[in-house]
Amino acid sequence: MVKGGARVSSAKKAMAKGMGISVFFNVLEEINRLGGWVSVDTVMKTLHFGGDRNETCRSYFKELWRYGLIDRKEKDKTVECTPESWRKGGRPLYKISNKGKEILKIPDKHRVFAFAWLVTQADNENDFEQLHKALNVFRQRNVSLSMFKACEITGVVRDSIKALMYGWLEPLGFLDRTDGSFKLDKKYYNYVSSFKSLQEAVPEDQPNQISHNGLKITTIKELEPIAPKVSQNVEIPFNLEYKGPNKIQFKLICEVYPLFKSRFKIPRESDDIELKSGDKIKFSVLLKLKKKNISESCKRTELGIFKIKLLGKEIRGALPTIFLTTKAYLHEINLAKLLEEIGYPPITFTKSDRPDMILFPKRKERDLEKFLHNDELKILVETTSVDSLTLNKLRDDLRNFKEHTTKVLKINAKRTLAVGISLAPSLEKNTGDLLKKYHPFTVISLDDLNYLKKLTKIKEDNSWNTVGKILTYNGVVEKKLIDKVFSNQN
Repeated sequence: MVKGGARVSSAKKAMAKGMGISVFFNVLEEINRLGGWVSVDTVMKTLHFGGDRNETCRSYFKELWRYGLIDRKEKDKTVECTPESWRKGGRPLYKISNKGKEILKIPDKHRVFAFAWLVTQADNENDFEQLHKALNVFRQRNVSLSMFKACEITGVVRDSIKALMYGWLEPLGFLDRTDGSFKLDKKYYNYVSSFKSLQEAVPEDQPNQISHNGLKITTIKELEPIAPKVSQNVEIPFNLEYKGPNKIQFKLICEVYPLFKSRFKIPRESDDIELKSGDKIKFSVLLKLKKKNISESCKRTELGIFKIKLLGKEIRGALPTIFLTTKAYLHEINLAKLLEEIGYPPITFTKSDRPDMILFPKRKERDLEKFLHNDELKILVETTSVDSLTLNKLRDDLRNFKEHTTKVLKINAKRTLAVGISLAPSLEKNTGDLLKKYHPFTVISLDDLNYLKKLTKIKEDNSWNTVGKILTYNGVVEKKLIDKVFSNQN
């Protein structure tokens, strides 16, 4: 009997929920790193999916198998990916395939383009029935952003259509958002599917610095992560330097890859740039996102190319990579960076059934699995990207502590640190009652956390003996408490 009783599969090779391209490649890289035949359980532990038999990790293996990036073995026999073997359980072993090795040879910033091509190749009844079914509907009409309505329209079960739309098709550039619905970019789909191989689908690798006849043009390799709901402007900086004998004149042209053309307003070529010998100038190209409401990016991906025409020759360079993400995840990225600047880089998590991150003093145990479960001090950090941390949100985070410490990763932790952009007035007067009911916890605003960072620099003291007293204070931390702790250390 299959899991859940005699449940009928929703498709020949049904896609599981919670799929995302970044984790997809993380699992493939880990399988390659471990080498040879490996079990789902082994990768589940090294990548910390959590749980005793985690279905999410297993699902990533199956999707890699679907695309031929890994091989599967059962009882010393290699198994083809068929509807029958797809539904079969057990504990098979997997190893990276030749095609998997081929895609890992592609620079990480370009792998998304190769994967987009693989998706178009799986658009058929046998390889990916649900994808094929959904795309046939998308070719005829727009489909609601709601996974519930999309399920009814496409006939693909809710969890699978959600994973397809938000985890695969939109991040890969196949779906564009309109008012309340997704629209298939048919021209882009046909462009991607026209390639004959992985290599053909991948852009030619270019440098971020080009030189020609005394002219040197340099841009950065990576842009800061951007959340469209926070900012829609992307500024690409360039340094221009000229050491030639005569003055020169040229235009700088930026071209984004087809993946990004529906997301950014295409920049026009620059006005004529004139440089004389010895000139060094800074120059910026501004890209503007067309819409605020897009899903997370596939992963950090190269934006496109820049080029100039000089003395009859066209020279090309690479634009920086970009990572488009949600407002919530951008907030977590910035918080983790702030904690690192204070001197305590956290372990970060991004799944809803885990804490946002784990904060700790100096770590003694290097093995992460052992560290999560040993007696070293670990503080579970919870945060929110909304303007104010409310009493209800804090209460939910305190309740989740039991789940984090007894289920999924089973983290051996004693306390929670809750961080808000600002704190609701009701928090301070209710912390006493919450401390009696729940485990020890600390609440701090982002502004006060920045103030703490500032004092660690001024006082040249970021020792746990000082910082730890603040981050393990029972209740709400304010500036006067931070001042008091630092003054007592003198």
